[in-house]
Amino acid sequence: MRFIFIDKIDSFRKNKFARMLKAVTMSEDYFEEHFPNFPVVPGALILEAFEQGGFLSIVASLDFLRMVRMVSIRNAKFKRFVLPGDLVKIELDVKSILEEQAVVFARGMVGDKEIARAELTFKIFNKEVSDEAKNVLSRLKSLFEILVRNNVRD
Repeated sequence: MRFIFIDKIDSFRKNKFARMLKAVTMSEDYFEEHFPNFPVVPGALILEAFEQGGFLSIVASLDFLRMVRMVSIRNAKFKRFVLPGDLVKIELDVKSILEEQAVVFARGMVGDKEIARAELTFKIFNKEVSDEAKNVLSRLKSLFEILVRNNVRD
């Protein structure tokens, strides 16, 4: 992941849920053009935060032993603009983790207002993990540990 859209993992329960945070600051590069004089977070980047959170949740639930990839987004709805200064709470609820597929329901909140929601489906790869993939999984585990540091985790 080149750009990380998760700043902190508040809570995580394997195979169940994750609660994450993204602090939106005016220094984000995309505000330069989206939109001049009315900076808002692009909806695609909200979905990217959902994808990154879901990806980390599933890979952590699989003990960082298998790779996953998002394959679909369903029922995405955007309800409010996300602006500089907002703290986005990302709520991820794992609907299922099966042998080859996982489904996560994602919801973004600013304060008590829902800003977006979507259902994401991930493919779980069952093949032997290559050395390159092991390296990626190791780095993801380190990132996960940094993001979850000093928070409750099961």
